[in-house]
Amino acid sequence: MTAGWQKRDLGTVARLQRGYDLPSRLRCRGTIPIVSSSGHSGWHDRAMVKAPGVVTGRYGTIGEVFFEDHDFWPLNTTLWVSNFHGYDEKFVYYLLQTVDFATHSGKSGVPGVNRNDIHKEIVCVPVVVYEQRAIATALEECDEWIASLERIIAKKQAIRQSLMQQLLTGRSRLLGFSRPWRRSSLGELCLLRSGSPKPRVEGGRYWVIDMGSVTRDADLIVTRKTNDASGLLCQGELVMPKDDIGGGNIIGRTGLIERSNQYVLADHVYALTPRSTSPAFLNFAINSYEVNASLRAQATGSAQLGLSRLSVLSQEVDYPGDVEEQLAIAQVLTEATDEIAGLLQCLCKAQAIKTGMMQQLLTGRTRLPMEAAV
Repeated sequence: MTAGWQKRDLGTVARLQRGYDLPSRLRCRGTIPIVSSSGHSGWHDRAMVKAPGVVTGRYGTIGEVFFEDHDFWPLNTTLWVSNFHGYDEKFVYYLLQTVDFATHSGKSGVPGVNRNDIHKEIVCVPVVVYEQRAIATALEECDEWIASLERIIAKKQAIRQSLMQQLLTGRSRLLGFSRPWRRSSLGELCLLRSGSPKPRVEGGRYWVIDMGSVTRDADLIVTRKTNDASGLLCQGELVMPKDDIGGGNIIGRTGLIERSNQYVLADHVYALTPRSTSPAFLNFAINSYEVNASLRAQATGSAQLGLSRLSVLSQEVDYPGDVEEQLAIAQVLTEATDEIAGLLQCLCKAQAIKTGMMQQLLTGRTRLPMEAAV
């Protein structure tokens, strides 16, 4: 055991108590947050617990932990810390995030987390409060970093969405372009083909584009390879799932093939080859809300929705007659998309850093310098 740290039963660090029932009919308008197993779920005019407080789910959403810096009402679907036993409240908040609540769900035969089982969980804690506070401060700063990235990403996504709504409809024009827009069907703008229904031998040179390869964000995710070159895709082609899987709303979405001779087309996926329209522009146009919503509305089927060739070929798209304007619009939207992708990578890195910090700091494997803890 690390010097200055000790192993304790969780119940001697944070005593958990069941929340309080509060039916909707008894709730009164107020400013007191009502906390459920999934976070804030309403407001009331009276608090049951003084802040600061820590809450986690007993039923429903299990494993999430919430810190409350205002007086609150924890619902009976939650467990809240009724006694911190002198430990720093924010440190306890992070400590509880390391507990695997799911493994304690239903251990007694009753669905939900049993607090008596949780209280027996062995945790490692620093003896002195200032080290607890230093650890909590370091992790809180990491949380603030993550939250700031999330705010920036949300803002950039809203800007990108607004750009798409304006630039892909001709409502706003880029400087220097004034030629009129046109409306044509995808059948007029593209050639369409389907992937091969025959099974492929796993492993090989080419990545397989199947109906799970196009994401809701129009990215491409490929997980398997083959040596079968039938259905080889070329740079500038668009791939579109024609069937929905698991209600993921990927039907009618397209992804852009950016390199030739690396991908092959599987069954249940269409390939669209633009005749003269910019592939990048057309990719953004099809993935715009208006066009994609129209395509999804045409999908039919009971067990699984499917999109027919006729529906795809008859779908109309607005586009500028000037190819240079198409390229300019695609460039603006690509830069906005790439910026968001870069920020998302930073967010993933920040989350991974926090996870690593928690594994080190909340076990005593890594100690903060004494001067940082004072």
